[in-house]
Amino acid sequence: MAYFERWLDADASQRAQLLAELDATNPAARACLIELIEADRAAAALHFLDSGALSDVGAEADETTLRDLAGSQFGAWRLQRLIGVGGAGQVWLARRCDGQHDGSAAIKLLRATDLDAYAQRRFAREGRMLAGLEHPHIARLIDVGQSARGQRYIVLEYIDGERIDHWCDRHQTPIDAR
Repeated sequence: MAYFERWLDADASQRAQLLAELDATNPAARACLIELIEADRAAAALHFLDSGALSDVGAEADETTLRDLAGSQFGAWRLQRLIGVGGAGQVWLARRCDGQHDGSAAIKLLRATDLDAYAQRRFAREGRMLAGLEHPHIARLIDVGQSARGQRYIVLEYIDGERIDHWCDRHQTPIDAR
């Protein structure tokens, strides 16, 4: 699993170097790593984390959390209303509340029941990847942070509109085109 975590954190050249290193020193570990990479890609292609497969995990805790979080402050942002819930967390509409300027944002919160180190690393990695993306069709990263209780959050540009997965479903977009 350590090789797979290194793979997830690596850029393209580091990934090639890791595979070459394992090919020379530990071909069995390389074969296992390739299997994990393929399984991860297959799960991503099926939108496993967004499919509801994990939606019952911690459902009671999340139900309470969802009720309690409206009005909560995360950094300079106050949560207004829940926009969506996925396998890894919740997304909220928030308003800037520090008096610096008035604005809205979408705040993604890591599921309160997923505060283990692995989930935190994946969430942090998501923030780093978003920071490197700049495209007119991808919501812009505004900020990342961690609450006093240790709950990580990502602040994104709020785009009012239809969710992409709903649009794709409605238009029967094939998986490979999504």
